[in-house]
Amino acid sequence: MEDQRVAFRASFILSEIFELLEKGLGLQVGFSARIDNGQIHHTVGSRNADLCDVILSAMLDGGKRNLIEVVDALGDLNVVVNGFAIELGVDMKLVDREVLASNFTKLDNEGQPIVADGSDPNQPAGKIIKSSNFVEPNIGATIGLLPVIA
Repeated sequence: MEDQRVAFRASFILSEIFELLEKGLGLQVGFSARIDNGQIHHTVGSRNADLCDVILSAMLDGGKRNLIEVVDALGDLNVVVNGFAIELGVDMKLVDREVLASNFTKLDNEGQPIVADGSDPNQPAGKIIKSSNFVEPNIGATIGLLPVIA
């Protein structure tokens, strides 16, 4: 996988974690990456584009990849996320289906994804962006906290 794509995927993981902290818990968060030569790159918040730039820059300035450790970390994230959901009493299979269904509404009228070209500082190149057809996932109804609104 190319460095840009690795940074892109890692930025989405961090962005979702930051969204949990910012929107879910009302915290302001930041991120920095330090590499062997001592340079520090810094950004604040959950914007994918900023996070992707910081991660890619750090990788190119001396980061070292280890596929086994990356996959191990992804497995750990799955376990931790699902454990959190279990403690909340939430069936993540239902939530996953709702989020996936919502993501499919991002497609344009021809059923094609609209892919960011990177010209918008809020959207990294390659991110699938919301079309006018987009419908937010109804997480409240999915987990039984709010009535379904048609």
